[in-house]
Amino acid sequence: MTEGGYWIATTHPFLIIAIRFLVIQQRVNQLRTFHSKIDVSVVQQQLQQIRTALGRIRTIKKSLTEIGKGVTLIQAEADALSADIQSALKSIEQTLTCVGIKGID
Repeated sequence: MTEGGYWIATTHPFLIIAIRFLVIQQRVNQLRTFHSKIDVSVVQQQLQQIRTALGRIRTIKKSLTEIGKGVTLIQAEADALSADIQSALKSIEQTLTCVGIKGID
């Protein structure tokens, strides 16, 4: 929350969750002000669980991105090695064709 009010910083897949979270926070603040019969501390604990879970999701997503980068690098390296093998085989085949092997012709 800022002087101008509430704001949300999220990615598109979590937009609905973030808006719901914000609405709940506003409602909890209103209930706290009016001394409601609802146990606000229980709701606050659940909100903290949500914050923690969102943080864990962020960590998992960041790790998945790093894994994806690693997979891309490994795939590129495997492709380069495969190209090297194909090139070497072609070169050997050309050499054997040009030289000719006794007993095979």
